[in-house]
Amino acid sequence: MIFLILSIMCSVSIAHLFKYAEGKTLPKFGLFAVNYVVGSGIAFLGSFLGGDGALLQQISAPLIILGVVVGVLFVCS
Repeated sequence: MIFLILSIMCSVSIAHLFKYAEGKTLPKFGLFAVNYVVGSGIAFLGSFLGGDGALLQQISAPLIILGVVVGVLFVCS
């Protein structure tokens, strides 16, 4: 339940950030890129600090490539 609440809070804060950026004419590409990099960094940091490292054992090269491709496609679309 806590993860659902955190997910909702993050989604709402990102939506507010983009609404704020719309009024200030900030570049949306930069916001998407920074958002993606920060999210990836937090995910990797959480997997390193998250205990037994079971998540790190599941990460493979094809999975990383898929993540990069999906991220690039999302940012470029």
